[in-house]
Amino acid sequence: MSFFLPFDDAERNLNAKLMPQLHSIHASLKLDSEVTATNVDILNTLLDDIRIQMKRKDPLFRRLFKRLEYTGSYYDGLRTKKADEFDINLVLDLPFKKDEFIVSDGCPGYVGYGVGPAAVDRLKREEDAK
Repeated sequence: MSFFLPFDDAERNLNAKLMPQLHSIHASLKLDSEVTATNVDILNTLLDDIRIQMKRKDPLFRRLFKRLEYTGSYYDGLRTKKADEFDINLVLDLPFKKDEFIVSDGCPGYVGYGVGPAAVDRLKREEDAK
């Protein structure tokens, strides 16, 4: 006994007509591997340079920065057509107490966080003591 439903001739003909269109759509959505590789190389070079310069110029960033976290459609394998935008998060170790944070909500839908000067000074003293 067969568990598959048989295709009739009309379904076979429809599938035969649809397949070229589906292949065409798939080809138009597929990432160009050469362009993607170039864009990823440019991104990595840029991120490395920015990270090195920031660590060199800002002792607080050097102390807090832990790693980059790659997220978003490209890294999830969902990006189509062009890999020309990337979502990168900076993971920071924030050794601050709750009352040392300053919250700013100037723009609807966004929240900014900062730390007061006393907290920054404390961190610098701890770093100098090492």
